[in-house]
Amino acid sequence: MTHLWRQWLRSGLLFGLGLLICCLVHGLSPLPLSLKVAAESAPLSSLVRQGVEHYQAGDFDQAIAHWQKALAQAKDARQQGIIYNNLAQAYRQVGQLDRAIEHWQQAARNYRALRQAGLQPLARVLVEQAQAYLELGQNRQAIALLCGETRSAPDCLSESALAIARRQSDAPGEALAWVGLADAYSSLGEYDRAFALYQNGIQLATSLNDPDALTTAFNNLGNLHVQWAERYRFQARSAALEGEAGEETRLKALESQNLADARQAYEQSWHHSQSVGRLAQATALINLNHFLEQFAAARERERIAQNRSQVLTLLAPEPASRPKAYALINLAKSLQATNNGQDLLQSQDLLNQALNVTQAIGDRRAESFALGSLGQLEEIRGQYDEAMRWTRQAQFAAQQVNAAESLYLWQWQAGRILNTRHDKAGAIRSYEAAIASLQRIRSDIITANRDLQFNFRDSVEPVYRELMALLLERGQGSGAAGQQEKLTLVPPAAHSKTQNSKLKAQNPLLPALSSSLPALSSPPSSIPPENLEKALDILERLKLAELQNYFGDECVELSQSQTGQNSVRTDPTVAVVYSVILKDHTEMILRAPGSHQLTSYPVPLNRAQMQQEIHLLRSLLEKRTTDEFIPQVQKIYNYLIRPLAADLAATEPRTLVFVNDGVLRNVPMSALHDGNQFLIEQYAIATAPSLKLTSGNPLNRHNLQALTAGLSIARPPFPGLDNVPDEAEGVRKILGGTKLLNQDFTLEKLATMLRSQNYPIVHMATHGKFGVDADSTFLLAYDNRIQIDQIDTLLRTRQRNNPVELLTLSACQTASGDERTALGIAGVAVRAGVASVVATLWYINDEATVQLIKTFYEQLRNPALSRAEALKNAQVAMIKDLDYSHPAVWSPFILVGNWL
Repeated sequence: MTHLWRQWLRSGLLFGLGLLICCLVHGLSPLPLSLKVAAESAPLSSLVRQGVEHYQAGDFDQAIAHWQKALAQAKDARQQGIIYNNLAQAYRQVGQLDRAIEHWQQAARNYRALRQAGLQPLARVLVEQAQAYLELGQNRQAIALLCGETRSAPDCLSESALAIARRQSDAPGEALAWVGLADAYSSLGEYDRAFALYQNGIQLATSLNDPDALTTAFNNLGNLHVQWAERYRFQARSAALEGEAGEETRLKALESQNLADARQAYEQSWHHSQSVGRLAQATALINLNHFLEQFAAARERERIAQNRSQVLTLLAPEPASRPKAYALINLAKSLQATNNGQDLLQSQDLLNQALNVTQAIGDRRAESFALGSLGQLEEIRGQYDEAMRWTRQAQFAAQQVNAAESLYLWQWQAGRILNTRHDKAGAIRSYEAAIASLQRIRSDIITANRDLQFNFRDSVEPVYRELMALLLERGQGSGAAGQQEKLTLVPPAAHSKTQNSKLKAQNPLLPALSSSLPALSSPPSSIPPENLEKALDILERLKLAELQNYFGDECVELSQSQTGQNSVRTDPTVAVVYSVILKDHTEMILRAPGSHQLTSYPVPLNRAQMQQEIHLLRSLLEKRTTDEFIPQVQKIYNYLIRPLAADLAATEPRTLVFVNDGVLRNVPMSALHDGNQFLIEQYAIATAPSLKLTSGNPLNRHNLQALTAGLSIARPPFPGLDNVPDEAEGVRKILGGTKLLNQDFTLEKLATMLRSQNYPIVHMATHGKFGVDADSTFLLAYDNRIQIDQIDTLLRTRQRNNPVELLTLSACQTASGDERTALGIAGVAVRAGVASVVATLWYINDEATVQLIKTFYEQLRNPALSRAEALKNAQVAMIKDLDYSHPAVWSPFILVGNWL
């Protein structure tokens, strides 16, 4: 019998149907349903045949019923293997992926029992099972089945699908395994490896003239190129904001090339699908059309419309099936994007058709998407009662099959609708439920699919931020948004200190600029205390999600003891300052020293305004040759700190711990200026990605030996760091330990030293960069770049017995153009279990660095001082030195993590 196209092609480009839908569209050619059972068992053969007939008609429940009866009668392993495989395919059709995997596992056991006679079906079964894992976002499990535990294809383990297919000369099965393996690595963000694997699969499928495999392989290759282009686009944007014109040009060229390659691949998929069947053609055409809508809509309107019509023609005669339902939903969503009245009517008709299909086949998971999409359509139309009715039904359907990946979407949707209807309490409950669902599937949607990293801001982050906005709403007549007129102007204090006299001597315009700058004072918070606590809890969860998304794995975990959070609430010397950047304003929240008391202060800067102001601040701070920074550091102080100043003065903390949001992570709080002094002159300052991710144990001063690694010689395009030898020797003299300089600073030697000895402090004086994702984050060693996952492996191995208390990175930089970049510094500490990181936000190579580092370590040896206070003293020493008083020199050094 012919192959059945029963699963639609994988597309990471769907229209707001939820993240896991991106994982539910792997479309490898399935192992055909089989009628081959023992000839002498006519009743058994009849049951299997009737099951196949029901399956082909789209009646999957009846197919399952017949095959379950057949399974009860089957006598030998081969018969059972056939029926288990058929049942698995049917369960996948109705969205029961867990049961499908169970049945493929059982089929594999039966085929293994047959030894050589069962090996060829075994390879195909393993491919099918791997595809189900991919649909669930469990990429590592899929890789283990397809190739084994190793990542190199020639080393695939003997019991993997690829190895079995090769031994059995099963070229079609091998081609499918190549493509499945490529899908897994593509989802993990390993695009180079995935590209090579797709090429292997395409080459083999071409030699076999296998249109099924070619349709799938080219479609998935198209997805890969789009994801690749997306990564280059984000990196190009960051390079542009950094002023790196050459790098921006290079990255944009790579983006354009990948988009061109993507289109070619989608066209090839459409071409080969025409030899497969109507559903394959419809699915390939939908994916091609989505690409055209996203990247070529202005030029291809006519073709897009023609493709939609052709898809409808292809789908009409197809029997009810899960792929058909999703195809109809996708087509409907594309019509909604036009926001045209006629298109919206057609979208509604298509969604009703999809709903009928899902109900006919009993697929509650797919039904929840049809129902939820109908709710979203009514939300777009402003018909909120109808929208809520559909949305509630979608929630119920998702709950019945435990489909958290769709449930969170409909809970979020319900929250939006309720908020529009002014039911704030109901909206908050719905948002809280959505986040609870997200927590259940966090590892799947945030970490398992690296190609979704850059969609995090659109698909997950808004749920957290919209809930925080609701919790931080004030009553009418108080608050921030739209209330700038109620904020009073407070002039900055007069200049009096010696250091500021020096600044004024360098810049005679300083007094005039300062006195002309307004500071903002706001009324006391009217936000209920319980809402402030809830908002901060949501913020903490968002911080964890951001870090997991940045690194694309599950290694970022909560501190088991949460000692950082506990120590703050009992330490009378530490105040915590949170920032929450919302769509229409910003909130600063102060946790008073040694208490649970929270106070909120509105700041009349929305997200876009905050980004503009902070980007300007960062660029001015880096200009060492001018004092243009002065008005801006005072302006930002007046926005962010001035409203808190009186409360801080009343409680007299010694240390401020900032849990900063968004773009605020890219600038040093120490450089903010009140007109008298820099903030670091008044308080020790630390930053934390989250208190729950920060340990709170004091530094053990009994052994402060350091492993110091430095690179002073040039490694193009990176210049030499002339002051590194002096810096490395200074660290060794103060702390003792081991020094690895230049040719001795290799990854291998670094790993050897960390394994062999206990170094509480690791100091690296070398170029480093924290980019928009983990792949563009590295440190430079003598022999190569050390990627962030390698750093993590080194430090995590060390910390199992003797944790690294402090990691210092003295010549790194974060790209200022993207607020994600500072996540890299925070993540190094959290991910590897390092208590604290001292790092630089921008690159500085100066003898001043040597002196600051030496002073810091000298101060750190004093048991009466915390880590934050040691850094404060080192920075204040720089400020007092006229030659080094410019914040470009001392302020890029920040302490992240444990401040004690």
